[in-house]
Amino acid sequence: MDNEFDSLLAALREGRPAVILDDLEREGEADLVLHAQFATPADIRLLRQEAGGLICLATSGEVAERLGLGFAVDLLHASGNPVLSAL
Repeated sequence: MDNEFDSLLAALREGRPAVILDDLEREGEADLVLHAQFATPADIRLLRQEAGGLICLATSGEVAERLGLGFAVDLLHASGNPVLSAL
């Protein structure tokens, strides 16, 4: 497992996208990830068109506040969509 993790980190550090598989006992899904520093418009297009379309960014609370970014769950609740009331 360490070798796989090291390979994943190397790919991300080199700006290459990597696939992370979820546990089959959980959702059994795969996520395509890349280091934001290296993201290009073509990478974003790939994420939108071929990887489910949901693009997430991990950042600090300070940066999110400075950029005016809210939590996704708060945005979903504010939309008023009754389907999302369970979140």
